[in-house]
Amino acid sequence: MGMYGEGDNTVITPAVLRAKQDKSITAIGYWCKPGENDQQMLYVGNSAWAHLCAVKALRERPDQCGGEVYFLTDDTPRGTFRAMCTPIINAVGLHYSDRVIPSGILLPIVYVIEFILTLISPIYKYSLPFTSNTLYLLNAQATFSRQKLETNVNYSPLFSYSEAMKRSCQFYKRFVKP
Repeated sequence: MGMYGEGDNTVITPAVLRAKQDKSITAIGYWCKPGENDQQMLYVGNSAWAHLCAVKALRERPDQCGGEVYFLTDDTPRGTFRAMCTPIINAVGLHYSDRVIPSGILLPIVYVIEFILTLISPIYKYSLPFTSNTLYLLNAQATFSRQKLETNVNYSPLFSYSEAMKRSCQFYKRFVKP
């Protein structure tokens, strides 16, 4: 569903920066419905590795690999976005809020706010910390299989989940320095 790790500026980094400002990660607490969705995140280092494997395979076997569609995953456990972020949030010294607003309540509110912001945009520009699209994506079911990629491109994750988390936590800690 998204990538995490070094260089991330669109998935976890904005949540960490917002949590640093608020002193807790209430935003993610609001977005997720724990236990009701299953997503699959990908470590950026394994994504880069898969692309290198694909280049090699295309050079060696263009007829077999060219023009195919592949899903890319690694060994990051499937689960909610909140569950995925928990090791990172703990490592950077932040915590979740205990409050959770169900997306069924929050989504209509966000739609109304987005509509109002669209109306006043010629006069006043404001960006929400998240959008209705963000809420939808964080509550969507999204899992994939990399079996075809393993078979045709000889890809297997270069970084284990524990190594990916270790590297990612070091990256995200930069944003929470005292």
